Amino acid sequence: ASVERNCRTRHEAGFLVVPLTALQLLWINFLGDGPPALALALDRTPGQMDRPPRSPKSGLLDGDSARFILATGAFKGLLGIGMLILLPALGYGFLVAQTVIFLYESVGKLVSVYPSRQHVPGRRTNWTLHACILFGVVLQVLTIAIPGLRHFLGLDPLDTRALLILAGAVV
Repeated sequence: ASVERNCRTRHEAGFLVVPLTALQLLWINFLGDGPPALALALDRTPGQMDRPPRSPKSGLLDGDSARFILATGAFKGLLGIGMLILLPALGYGFLVAQTVIFLYESVGKLVSVYPSRQHVPGRRTNWTLHACILFGVVLQVLTIAIPGLRHFLGLDPLDTRALLILAGAVV
């Protein structure tokens, strides 16, 4: 409650209140990039090595990949901003909104590996990737369930309605 009051006082005094702290961003990047990237190294794509190399003059991303990245990034960003507006309008305080955004961004980053893998045809099931994603989602749930971890990351417990909003956003 004192942190909430401090944030509100700073906001009213003209300070910028950021949706995520530096520690929360580091947590999201570490969890969302590390284990899934290692698991993606185990992807098997039959025939990939039989294909000729791409031209050195071609771009890093093809048009479909660039559109996918822009579209999903814009959609996730707009949905996050929408929740930053919606949650206070529903009577939630800043720390609850920050907690929902933290969980949305972290779980969203984890599960976004699935549609991004669809751009390469012929991929086989990667059980290590599924295990890494499941581990990451469970760990994210534990960030609000374990008081010490919740305090370390500066999160608030969520009620059922906030959890439903979060689940809807992730889906």
